Amino acid sequence: MLPSTPPFDRAVSAALCAILRAVLRAVPRLSSLGAMMCLALACSQEPVAAPIQLAEDAEPLTDWALPGAVGEPAILSVPTYEGTGQAVHPDMVVFPNAWNGARYWMAMTPYPGSNSMFENPSVLNSADGLELAIPPGVKNPIVKPINQPDYNSDPDLVYDVVRHELVLSYRVVKDGRNTIKIITSADGVRWSEARVAFSEKNHSAISQSIVVPAHAPATAWYVDAGSRGCSAVTTRVMMRRSSGTAASVAQSDWGPAVETDMAVPGYNVWHLKVRYVPSKHEYWALIVAYPQDGRGCGADDLFLGQSRDGVRWTVLPRPLMRHEERPWTEGALYRGTFAYDTSVDQIAIWFSARGNDERWQLGFVRLDYSDLVARLAQPPASRATMPNVPRPIWTSAP
Repeated sequence: MLPSTPPFDRAVSAALCAILRAVLRAVPRLSSLGAMMCLALACSQEPVAAPIQLAEDAEPLTDWALPGAVGEPAILSVPTYEGTGQAVHPDMVVFPNAWNGARYWMAMTPYPGSNSMFENPSVLNSADGLELAIPPGVKNPIVKPINQPDYNSDPDLVYDVVRHELVLSYRVVKDGRNTIKIITSADGVRWSEARVAFSEKNHSAISQSIVVPAHAPATAWYVDAGSRGCSAVTTRVMMRRSSGTAASVAQSDWGPAVETDMAVPGYNVWHLKVRYVPSKHEYWALIVAYPQDGRGCGADDLFLGQSRDGVRWTVLPRPLMRHEERPWTEGALYRGTFAYDTSVDQIAIWFSARGNDERWQLGFVRLDYSDLVARLAQPPASRATMPNVPRPIWTSAP
């Protein structure tokens, strides 16, 4: 065991870490291996939050039988409110039995032609996780549009098993800030008024993902890309905890941000979905990340991360899926969600993707978990051996 760092050294390390991060963000040319090693050395001495203690029944709805195997990822038909069927940001809650008429409840945002005017959280449900429908009584979008250039984005859907309500959080990009808001529903049809959870400067609160345990404070993870957003040289993943368990998540106050060590070498983390998987006693994260070359977003791949405490992460080095593997994902593999089926050791993944025709679609795939982890743990392939497909580059992203 390494000796503990004296308080003075910790303070110096924290200050040095902050300075190095600021320099790397301001001067992209300094993003060299040496600079990154210095950053890692300084930041390794930063204090981290205490491990999160969760009961065994934390988010128990992640361990139920899921849709049958599909093999090759399948494209889903999505009834979006504007009629195009183009959508991003799927999140799915899986119930053991029908809840208000359906076992599967999804949140997503339409994104026709990458037009953020339509990027407003909407809900769908399904009997089998594959055939999606608008729930009876629901009028999408459930979050009202706002005037451009402001926009909504990044819905995250979970179920509070204590209060028997869906909890939907989303991001509002307005007035130079990223504001995370939360609404709740006891039936999936009638939703509460939105309440602000927390707010950061652009683009320092992207793709929040919340875990709501039965007997512990809720926890939120999100991406901090700094003022440069898609053009950031590096991004980081932050974490906050709610004030307690006495009130609904929507009514909770949130503590200060703590930096985690979630990272994908050679990539910038851009979106994520985090769940606690009780049968494995750990958090899993489905991570969206794009090449760390400072040119912009696009060409995102999907990665799988694991953590015992939510702060210290191991990200498997090979992508779970690569965007180059099929025409309808060639532009990017994007924000998705997942659930684990303990009965057959399989993971089901719902995801979004942009194709070479610039259409946004939702997809589904089911994979054998143990085989997947063994494959992803192998050293990543050299970029020289990857398909020679020009890298898509965007200056902004949903």
